[in-house]
Amino acid sequence: MRNALIFIVWISSWSCSGGYRTQKDQLRPAENNQEETTAYILDIYKENSGNNKQQGAYPAKDSFFVEDSVYKFLSKKKAELERSFSEKTESRTYPAYYGGSYVNRGDDRLSIQVVDSLDNRTTRRDIMKRIGAEYFTIRPCSYSFAMLNDTLQALETIFNKKKKMMPPSLQMSRFEIYEPKNAVLVLLEDSTADAVSAFKKYVMDSPVIQFAEQPVIYLQ
Repeated sequence: MRNALIFIVWISSWSCSGGYRTQKDQLRPAENNQEETTAYILDIYKENSGNNKQQGAYPAKDSFFVEDSVYKFLSKKKAELERSFSEKTESRTYPAYYGGSYVNRGDDRLSIQVVDSLDNRTTRRDIMKRIGAEYFTIRPCSYSFAMLNDTLQALETIFNKKKKMMPPSLQMSRFEIYEPKNAVLVLLEDSTADAVSAFKKYVMDSPVIQFAEQPVIYLQ
């Protein structure tokens, strides 16, 4: 009877320790498996978005952590995509279909601008090959990134040549490619209709260009 009791206790102890090890192994994150971990985070993020987030199904702290993790991961995917354009050459060569990319906080996919007429299976396969996963959404656009870049360079050249002949209000203008709008953005000190007309007269008028007012920076 005593031997039977000892055997039962030993079996129970072995089962519990084995169950603990199994549970512990299941909770241990997979090493060197960032894609699977991020896929899991993205799935959780979807569950926290929309109605679930509005109903407060998950704590705000957890929602912020997941959102921040997704944003950082997608930002790395954007950088990875951009690096792929210069793998074979010293300078970047953008595919004809590519119109830019961006990621906003709250998104669960990297937004990739694709020239509308070039959105096809070949394009999507090429994007997947470059970033290694289907963590993106296609956004149709009108202009390729190469065209935006060429316009920006031409704009800077013309502006520098004609700068002294311009009204003082235009001489502090700044330019940049604004990928979410698939445009070259001209930042003016004064974005009134007269200032925009003057810029088009003295510098360049192109459908690729959009205008905005420079933000005011307060120095303390």
